[in-house]
Amino acid sequence: MPKFISVHAQLLQNYIKYKRQLGYKFEYDYSMAQFDHFLAENNYQKISLDQEICSKWEKKRPNETDATRYQRVGLIHNYAIYLQKLGYDTCIPEHLYRFKTTFTPYIFTQNELERFFKSYDILYVNSDSPIYPTFFRLLYGCGLRSEEALNLKIEDIDFKEKIIYIRKSKNNTERVLPVSESVMNALLLYYSKYRSNSSGSDFLFVTKYLNRPAPSTVYHHFRLILESAKIPHGGKGKGPRIHDFRHTFSVHSLAKMVAQEIDLYCFLPILSKYLGHKSIAATEGYIRLTAEVYPNMMERINTVCADIYPEVYMK
Repeated sequence: MPKFISVHAQLLQNYIKYKRQLGYKFEYDYSMAQFDHFLAENNYQKISLDQEICSKWEKKRPNETDATRYQRVGLIHNYAIYLQKLGYDTCIPEHLYRFKTTFTPYIFTQNELERFFKSYDILYVNSDSPIYPTFFRLLYGCGLRSEEALNLKIEDIDFKEKIIYIRKSKNNTERVLPVSESVMNALLLYYSKYRSNSSGSDFLFVTKYLNRPAPSTVYHHFRLILESAKIPHGGKGKGPRIHDFRHTFSVHSLAKMVAQEIDLYCFLPILSKYLGHKSIAATEGYIRLTAEVYPNMMERINTVCADIYPEVYMK
């Protein structure tokens, strides 16, 4: 837990506990501490938030993305509502319910994937960090979030039925995923070589010290492999990102379905469940992205998506 120092210190910590008692995961301790330090730096001594301090918090910061601002302001918007419920006559920061995202996923080409996989197989052939060839194959082969893969226990892998169990998901849901032959073979090879003497409750992917790798460590190895594969990185915020394996899996899956002339109206709910999305709306964006990455498929996409994106006629 970060240190809280302002006049709101106890209230902010109580709010975090309140949200968790309601059943929310609410992992925004440092974001709330950021607001706490903002109040202290402005020598703010009131419990009720006034218009001046709210306006100052709402102001967009240099180089801040719309998405970051949306989350930053939204957290304190909800905190102010909490203060009102406690009886304080407080201003509520204006929450921007819609924002234009500047995020653009990086979709790996098949050639880049081949180079990436080949490079990390060479890099880690005699390494004391043997998890990465299998780890990144799993991210692309199943469209997993990095955190989901890091949370996998050995008991979550059913080698016989070729399925994996995702028990800790972003949306607090569990799902069972069938896995391709090639991905399962990679998992089996890694398990038999490095983890066969471990118990079912142990993490599948561990460092040489048998600890779960930190996300920063995983990212460090990701960048090493990118460099070895001669895949350029655009700099901070540009990508490729580790999460882009998930985007690439989704686009490649849709492209394959389009090439096979499978009705996406039927396929989208399956892909949505496989990815662990809350709704199909979160998955539909990949259709337009697929059309951008594979423009030669646009005509087919328009055909198989006719029921998803109906035409709008203007009078």
